[in-house]
Amino acid sequence: MKFNELIGFKTSAGICASLSNTQYYPFHAHENYMEIICVLSGEISIYDSAVNYKLSSGELHIFNSTDPHKIEAFAENTCVLTVHIDKTKYLKRYKDRGKNLKLAYFVAHSNQKNSLFASEALLFRFLLAKTYFEYTKEAPSDHVLNDLAHQIIDLCFDQFHDYAYQILESGNYNIVRRKYDGRNYDEFYRIYRIADHIESHFNEKLTLTDIAEKEFLSAPYLSKYIKENIGITFSQLVSIARCSEAERLLANTNKPIEQIACSVGFANRAHLSTHFNRWFSKSPSKYRAMVNADLGDDMKIQYGVLDIEKAHQILHAYLNSFCDIFGKN
Repeated sequence: MKFNELIGFKTSAGICASLSNTQYYPFHAHENYMEIICVLSGEISIYDSAVNYKLSSGELHIFNSTDPHKIEAFAENTCVLTVHIDKTKYLKRYKDRGKNLKLAYFVAHSNQKNSLFASEALLFRFLLAKTYFEYTKEAPSDHVLNDLAHQIIDLCFDQFHDYAYQILESGNYNIVRRKYDGRNYDEFYRIYRIADHIESHFNEKLTLTDIAEKEFLSAPYLSKYIKENIGITFSQLVSIARCSEAERLLANTNKPIEQIACSVGFANRAHLSTHFNRWFSKSPSKYRAMVNADLGDDMKIQYGVLDIEKAHQILHAYLNSFCDIFGKN
């Protein structure tokens, strides 16, 4: 099992879809691909970097490119629809303000009750089902798949692009959807410009004062703005960005932990360990050992028997439920 997993596409559209009864999928990442999963039946646990979720029937999740993740099922009758999109095929179209696919981070989860029944979730499942039935044709259409990829990416930007952090009682965090509240565009989206800047410069010396000057704001105002708009403090945002990169290096390289600590912006190994323990509930060395064990020769992807007829019935129900409500074919 390789950590950086490559995906094969049978058309030039850069999108593919598959069904599986995934019982266990070891840690892996995709350098340039978005991975979208929809649970058709059963219940699964997903480990997406430092964030863990349980998903049940009808729920969706987006694994962003480069983020380490794994999947574990709780039932033998599990069925998961997986759609991969090669971001490199669509970077030219999505490179403008507000829709930069290279930097985009998408979150399908919501802290709103009944989010499963929201129109955007219905549309998401509809598009994923259409993608599956088109991709699995004997002669799928590049044009149709390309159009579906555009619709999915547009939906991600429109409904699943805005996010915030929730600090849990355990000290870990969740990442949840945040809906655009209609205020001034620059005021609402400034937080993501700041987050993108931190993601791009995490290994440098970052200060609240320097960023406040770039944003033409006072440091106290910016500190309050960050906490109110993304749910965590400036220092926590920097810490998560650095630990996320450390996680990827721990999983995908043999670099000494001391070297990793310095390369991501921490003073030393002890400093990294303190921050990493907070978000991942384990030391960097224990995290690396866990991933290495998951990638060992004895560890393989585990699948159960797939009930394809039942899966197709569920997918047709997704198509029909959306069409019944919105009258689309």
